[in-house]
Amino acid sequence: FKSDSNSAVQSVVAVASSSDAVPMVRLLLRGDLAGDPIEAIWRGDGGTQVMATSTTGYTVGKWHFAVAVFRGSNERTIWLDGINESINTDTSESISVNQMSIGATDRTNPVEEFSGQVDEVMVFNRTLSATEITNLYNRGLQIIEQSVNLDVYLNSQRVNENSMLEATFNEEINVSTRAMSNIDRKYLSGGVITLIIGDYQKNLTEYDNYWFNTSIIGSQEILSFGNNYIYLKFQHQNQNYRTETFGFQFLIKQIEIDVETINFSDSVDVLVGETVEIQIKLIDHISNEFIENASVSYDWEFGIGTFTEIHPGTYQIYINLQENIRGNYRINLIITPEDTVYKTSQYSFILAIGVEERNNSPNYLLIIIILSILILVISILGILSLRSYVLLPRRRKIESELLSKTQKFKDLDNIQAIVLIHKQSGVPIYSKSFLTLEKHQNQLFAGFIQAITTVGEQFSKTLSDSKKEESLTQSSGVVKIQELDFKYFYCLIADKESIRLVFILKEKSSDRLKAQLAHLVNTLSLELSNELETWDGSLDEYEVLIPQMIKNYFQLYYKEPFRLSDKYFKFKMKKEKTFSRMENRALDVIQSYKVIQSTQSISKRKKIFFYLNTILDLVGSQNKDLVIEAIESLIEKKVIAPI
Repeated sequence: FKSDSNSAVQSVVAVASSSDAVPMVRLLLRGDLAGDPIEAIWRGDGGTQVMATSTTGYTVGKWHFAVAVFRGSNERTIWLDGINESINTDTSESISVNQMSIGATDRTNPVEEFSGQVDEVMVFNRTLSATEITNLYNRGLQIIEQSVNLDVYLNSQRVNENSMLEATFNEEINVSTRAMSNIDRKYLSGGVITLIIGDYQKNLTEYDNYWFNTSIIGSQEILSFGNNYIYLKFQHQNQNYRTETFGFQFLIKQIEIDVETINFSDSVDVLVGETVEIQIKLIDHISNEFIENASVSYDWEFGIGTFTEIHPGTYQIYINLQENIRGNYRINLIITPEDTVYKTSQYSFILAIGVEERNNSPNYLLIIIILSILILVISILGILSLRSYVLLPRRRKIESELLSKTQKFKDLDNIQAIVLIHKQSGVPIYSKSFLTLEKHQNQLFAGFIQAITTVGEQFSKTLSDSKKEESLTQSSGVVKIQELDFKYFYCLIADKESIRLVFILKEKSSDRLKAQLAHLVNTLSLELSNELETWDGSLDEYEVLIPQMIKNYFQLYYKEPFRLSDKYFKFKMKKEKTFSRMENRALDVIQSYKVIQSTQSISKRKKIFFYLNTILDLVGSQNKDLVIEAIESLIEKKVIAPI
């Protein structure tokens, strides 16, 4: 304050009653007294007045710093310019006041008006310490609550605020944090830090070195499938520190199911006409517990069916084989758990159906009698029998096994683009293109796909009656699949409920690709149908979820750039015969391609990489399946790896 008068009583700050002139609390300038002191005055409801009066007076026309401290009912302190001038310890009466005034004492009417200037008035709901008052005077700082910074770690990994992390249902999550004041730059003890997930709250326990810690299990009672917003709230009993919150997100994923086969691995060998028994176990890979009450269905070329749970977590099916069925067939399983913490999974195996080898003892006497006559005929028949019953079946089995290994690569190479569309609105939810297009061409391509899917039903009706165009409609559950021939490319379209999934192909699709597409659409429908019924047009969540679902059925990283891994150079240094002839041939082509690429890009310092379809073309073997098998083997041995 700066006063213009030293001859009157002036009120700097006062708290009084609007209906009673008796009770009041005041910081006064006493210009009417000798020495011009200042006073901290408390007058209770009964009229008893107690006060602390300074020994030093104020000076007219000079700025001063005054503080009146009222501590409880028996202490009043008056400060002037950072010095404790006086303490009064008389007992005060209770008080009833309801209004504050600056520059006057406003009771039923204003009195003791101030002459001069008053600045930076502060009223605290607590008593300040001597250090705080001195610092306030010396630094000219306003005392406020310090902000606090939280260092947060989840499972020993530091977490940034507003970041998104991934976890799986039933996974143990360990939360650790420390709180640091931003002004003092010191870690704080004695506070309360609370973990908040929706309605769930849990206080962290304080340990040594100012660490607060707790652990939770990501159960359905605490977390839900998808995005979960999580907060840490810091509070401290010392009012010098602010209440702070630290927020981040958890993307909770479903648990993968482990399928354990009983009495077979990747294939089941049976004879024509037999009844084959197939048993599997479903296991939670986190807890190693059996998964009960799941729905396990299967399909193959000759029908569909459902497994029966014969023991907790053990499922069984009997398949009766007809006499005319021979060869190798893939059986695909779709496993839908009852508990939503588990992910709908797919599993497949090969059913190899062969002919029983008969061991008939020949009639040697009869052979001796007719041998001289029919030796030529027997020789010819023996050669034909060897070819028909041994060599050809063995050759077909080898070709079938090779085809099963290489078909995945062919299917992935066939895929040119993927578009997932909300069927009712025709709006693309997700798209992925492997075509080399300019930006404006990519937009035209997306519009073309939308046009195809919008009139898809009309196409299917037209093509079903036309002999010039090919149309394929088949069922896998309730999935409808159509394949449209556009001369220069194919469209494979799958519909179920609100989902329409379109694959753009450069060639006609295989049976395996159609089956995989049906399984993928089933999974997308199970996971997304409820959300799409009330879809508001937001795509952020689907940009994360949908690629993960597609990845479970199509290894699209095959279409990404690859590189030689460190394992290749380790194998090369050992000089062992690690690779087959075709694998060595593929590696030689890769090395040559790297040399050409590095020569062209050395000035740009680009990473050296290659694409699998480029290597397949450069190897140039007449039997592409053998080359694909070699590339698959190199990937399995981790000699080549995606970037």
